[in-house]
Amino acid sequence: APAAAKDGGGVCAAEAPAAAKDVGEQPETATPAAAAEAPSTAPYPLSKNQQKKQIRKEREKEQRVEKKAKGKEVKKQRKAVERAEREKLEAEGGAPAARRKDDLPRVGGRGKGNREIFDELRVSGQRIAIDLGFDADMTEREVKSLVLQLSHLYGINRKSQTPMKLHFTSVNGRTDEQLKKNSGFPNWRIELCEKHYTEVFPKGDIVYLTAESDVTLEAFSPGDVYVIGGIVDHNRLKGITYKKAEELGLRTARLPLADHVDLGSGRKVLTVNHVFHIMQRFAETSSWRTAFLDALPQRKLKAGENGADGEGG
Repeated sequence: APAAAKDGGGVCAAEAPAAAKDVGEQPETATPAAAAEAPSTAPYPLSKNQQKKQIRKEREKEQRVEKKAKGKEVKKQRKAVERAEREKLEAEGGAPAARRKDDLPRVGGRGKGNREIFDELRVSGQRIAIDLGFDADMTEREVKSLVLQLSHLYGINRKSQTPMKLHFTSVNGRTDEQLKKNSGFPNWRIELCEKHYTEVFPKGDIVYLTAESDVTLEAFSPGDVYVIGGIVDHNRLKGITYKKAEELGLRTARLPLADHVDLGSGRKVLTVNHVFHIMQRFAETSSWRTAFLDALPQRKLKAGENGADGEGG
């Protein structure tokens, strides 16, 4: 029988131990030399760099989970605030606010009809001016960053159900050049002016928003125009907007951040588009807390505490 198997070649090496087992024989054990030659399946120890990468990945995973949980908490707080304000409004006999965006007419978007609706609404909207008179004080990179922020805030206003009457003043120099590089800029529905804002509006109507002000803005006054400093300076020119407003004898105000949110130990200065978004959301909701929660990125918020203050300029 063994000879027949050898001649036929039908017994493979893997089947040999099974045949030996059938006749009651034990399979041969591997010799120490053979074991040494066999490749090891045990994982190699991680290098220091690999260990660091693994620790970093685990930390990033934990941060994503934490960020998601914070996002849910912020959303929960916002809904609670909106629900309380809606109930208060209804209790006072006012008209209930729309619960969803779907309940409101569409304003943003393309098409002649949408543009006409937007124009009708913005004409009667709260006046907001972006002071672009800091072109010479910024670097080329800062100018480009500012123009990007202006694009963001215009998009916010364009989609709003209660758009602001938006003015860009002192539009000159590199800022003007960068704005014109935006292919859609000629179609922006804004009031564009090369003049200084004091030449466009009566001084008595102007309120300059600056973090250094001692006055807290509690609500909008329809007759006022609120000026936001169009500047990106990374704290190099801290207090410049307040100083200029004081020199011109203008009223100033700051957003009520300390009363509603906490920015923690992070940077207190907000970007131009964040300040505008806060103003726009307050116009829509009449709630500073809702405005802050909606407009500020989660990384700037420290949930559950209060005490921060400041805004951009």
